Amino acid sequence: MCNLIDTAVSAGVFQVWSRLVSKSKWLQVLSSQQEDFTLFAPTDKAFATLPEDYIVNLQAHSSMLDRFLGHFIVPRMALISGDDVRQVSVAGDDLLIRTVNDRGMVNSAKITFQNILATNGIIHGVDTIQIFNTQLASTSYEL
Repeated sequence: MCNLIDTAVSAGVFQVWSRLVSKSKWLQVLSSQQEDFTLFAPTDKAFATLPEDYIVNLQAHSSMLDRFLGHFIVPRMALISGDDVRQVSVAGDDLLIRTVNDRGMVNSAKITFQNILATNGIIHGVDTIQIFNTQLASTSYEL
């Protein structure tokens, strides 16, 4: 079993996500074995719905990239188990993780790949970039 970064790369469906993380401050954090994280990683199909200049712009502005990626990262393990669970992303988003008709969901996003285990957390592939619906006031997680 590999860390979150290597697991995402080897899955083959998170290439854009992996490329963005590799250009961010999150690379070191998500490669470490010090903490467990949950990634709601958009699949390459989800990123394909964005204009190409959006991704280029993210890569050109590191602070914007770091904030963007934070919407998809939860600083603890969150398995898809059938129970409704609320989590908060490191960006402060309220995330409702649930199962609807035997399919995992995070807010209104479908989880297309679930419970991909890594040595320092878990990955769930989501079908959209828009997984967050409510911005909370703050978060205590700092890079």
